[in-house]
Amino acid sequence: NSWHHLVWTQSASQTCFYRDKVLQSCKSSSASTLNIDSLILGQEQDSLGGGFELNQAFDGLIDELLIFSPVLNSAQVTSIYDNQNNGLGYDGSTRTCPTPPTPTIMLDMRFDESDWSSANSILDSSGNNRHGSATNSTPVSGLVCNAADLSANGTSDYLTVNASVMN
Repeated sequence: NSWHHLVWTQSASQTCFYRDKVLQSCKSSSASTLNIDSLILGQEQDSLGGGFELNQAFDGLIDELLIFSPVLNSAQVTSIYDNQNNGLGYDGSTRTCPTPPTPTIMLDMRFDESDWSSANSILDSSGNNRHGSATNSTPVSGLVCNAADLSANGTSDYLTVNASVMN
């Protein structure tokens, strides 16, 4: 239940791993063993090209994937960690998270009318005039005012909504 900042660096001669800006380990390798065709996030393999096992899947959240060239040094890793830990971009720039758009009501059927015998008699209270119709259904007492009774067996009772609300 904690966020961690993980950095993996790779050069022609070594690969290093940092956790929360602290170097965990480096291993020397020949350039031929460091060739990477792809990067798979969220799953561990026991060997290159090996299969994936359900019990080796990552279970958590990933945020802010960055790839740099050339290899970062320890001071750069620390700077990026400190910036991101303070809610900034990796380079210290201000981050503004996008806000989701305010939902727009497209349809507001309350089913409170007392008679649904004519077309478009179930009123849309949103102001968009997307009124609906009932087939073999009448208003009954609901949690708030009236409700639609769609308890008949089969498909004989239903409500029809203006298709433009779905577009």
